[in-house]
Amino acid sequence: MKPGSSRKIVRADFAMVSRLDATAGATSYNPDEAEIARAMFAHARKRVILADYSKLGVVSRVSYCALVDADCVIVDVRARQNAMFPQLCSVNPDVVVA
Repeated sequence: MKPGSSRKIVRADFAMVSRLDATAGATSYNPDEAEIARAMFAHARKRVILADYSKLGVVSRVSYCALVDADCVIVDVRARQNAMFPQLCSVNPDVVVA
């Protein structure tokens, strides 16, 4: 967040993402949502990304977290069928299929 912002620091233990791509990272269409998510990631003790298969490989307007910066990425079983899954695992080796 910008210095002097009237918003309070947002803390979170994990985040669910709008879209997730191996290169672009976690992205959102909404700039305000991305700002909040960026603040959550910046102040989280552990940064866990939770995304279902339909979010993989989809890039939106605003990036708020590089995939490599996440401590863990949790995806559903169907994510293995997504063409981007191998790239996801190469960028962040801590991918959990649940």
